[in-house]
Amino acid sequence: MSSQIPEDEILFEVIPDGLRTPEQVAHWRGGHQTPTYRLRREPRNLYELELYGPRTAVWMDNETLVHVSRDNYPNYDYIETNLRLLFVLYNPRRNLRVVISGKNDEAIAETAMYWWGLHCPEECSPRLHIENQSNTFDFASVKTRHFVTIFENNQNRRLELNGVHVNSAQLAFLATRNHPIDLTFEFLNVLEDGGNALVQALQVRGTHFGSLRFLDDLPLSDENVEQLSRLAIFEKLTLPLWDSDMVLLPFSAPVKVLKYSFDSSKVRPEDFQTIDIVAEELIATVWVDAWNDGVDVTASLLRRVASIGHFRHLGVKFEGRGHSAVEPKHSKIILKELVGAIAANKELVSLDLEMYYIFQQNHLTKLLYSLDDHHGLRTITIEVHSDNSDCSWLKHLLSRNRRIEIRGEWMESVMNRDDHNELYTFNRFYAGSESLKESPPSFRIKLIGTTFSNSACGDFKRTALLLSSYTDSLYEWIQSANLDSLAASDLSVHQESSMAYDSTGRISRPKRSRTD
Repeated sequence: MSSQIPEDEILFEVIPDGLRTPEQVAHWRGGHQTPTYRLRREPRNLYELELYGPRTAVWMDNETLVHVSRDNYPNYDYIETNLRLLFVLYNPRRNLRVVISGKNDEAIAETAMYWWGLHCPEECSPRLHIENQSNTFDFASVKTRHFVTIFENNQNRRLELNGVHVNSAQLAFLATRNHPIDLTFEFLNVLEDGGNALVQALQVRGTHFGSLRFLDDLPLSDENVEQLSRLAIFEKLTLPLWDSDMVLLPFSAPVKVLKYSFDSSKVRPEDFQTIDIVAEELIATVWVDAWNDGVDVTASLLRRVASIGHFRHLGVKFEGRGHSAVEPKHSKIILKELVGAIAANKELVSLDLEMYYIFQQNHLTKLLYSLDDHHGLRTITIEVHSDNSDCSWLKHLLSRNRRIEIRGEWMESVMNRDDHNELYTFNRFYAGSESLKESPPSFRIKLIGTTFSNSACGDFKRTALLLSSYTDSLYEWIQSANLDSLAASDLSVHQESSMAYDSTGRISRPKRSRTD
């Protein structure tokens, strides 16, 4: 590797095997052997380490050992479990997992600060996941000055904490950044004093916080959850099951996006009649132990969603020990209220439905047929349990409403890839042609003409669509064209625009030449 990199650009030097101490030897699962390096210069970012292979070990001056590995998916068992602190830098194309071991917690914290502070390239998804579930590292060793480095060069970085004991000073720091942040408490976290310092600092915050998520468990006192639900500083708020008499309070949180799980056994159906749901985007997970409670509560929630009518995104999901024991009568009630809620929300753009065991094919058919007259909906994500491989009805529905795209593993399991691609390519062409109606006439005429002579040429469905929708524009284009030289100019038209529909099926705008 060093022969391919200029001398002054080489990041590492190798510690000879014979000179390594036991603490300097990297421990990898599967018995993999790797050299141990020292830094020769400051790294520009973590991704420079990728030049040295999928597994890299770096010995720091403060006698800590840094293990860096990459994979398409995090695998937390890949590195030996006796190491001390783990963090992951996520990226859409690859992830870097970093484990730091050392003789004392303060040195590990210093090393973590060093690597956290490296700039994240723009193409990277700036998501930092810190995990301490093995509880071998005293997280109190991470001081405010260490936390500063997390956001110093990466203000848009998302921070996720998993299995971490967070003290009051750390919580106050996170709550008082002078820019919005995206903070997630995942699993098995402990917040000192039930999160008093976090909530108190948020209450006096004068600017928007950004996004706050609690997943799976809620390490806050009931009083703090109540106060948190009343703060008008969040863009997005995610709360898991809350065992409280005030279980419906988070529905009124003054946020744009609310994701909330609630226990249907703790709610009366009539409780939803007067609740004010402020969020424009609502993802509600109904926990069901018995459908005697679950169906009436779900129906009442959906009726309230219908009466409010301002939602742009709606998600409905089910969990719990009894949700798979649904009966046909329950599914029928939920379907009816869901259809009504969708129809009443005219500005609805997307749906996210997890209906495992709840909906069968007949329910899906009725649901999707009901969407024909909804002009706002664009994407629907549906997850169901279905063994039926007949997708002819689905193709028919997608041909009836070409504005909507249906997603989900279920969808991919029932429709073959070629049919799926062909149908959605044309539907995207249809959506693109519809959007042209809002373009200036001169631009529309040029674009329609290029489309007609290129991608729609020889394609009956696309030709018919353009003729039916843009007869006037096509006539004006023909009138303005030099018909004698039309064939000769065909090549230049192709060069001006690969046009009409690109690899995704969308209509693309003509490319400007350098002389334009």
